Amino acid sequence: VASRVLSPRYPKTEEEQEILFLHQALSKLPPSKKEILVLSRFEGMKYSEISKMLGCSLSNVKVQVHRAIKDLRKTYLTLRGGVV
Repeated sequence: VASRVLSPRYPKTEEEQEILFLHQALSKLPPSKKEILVLSRFEGMKYSEISKMLGCSLSNVKVQVHRAIKDLRKTYLTLRGGVV
């Protein structure tokens, strides 16, 4: 069974294009911002769990997630050619 692979050069649909932009934007984030986004959004960890894992306060995790999302949005829009 062949798995579905997105071609970085020729996305077939608009959705695939958006996913490609998202992956590219995520890859451009610094490792610490990428880590906190992956943990909170893709792994589904609670902020309190991330706080314990990273050894920082809950409010610090909230701030870091907010800043990471802000940077991801800016990079994503730049890649799309949109207004930042």
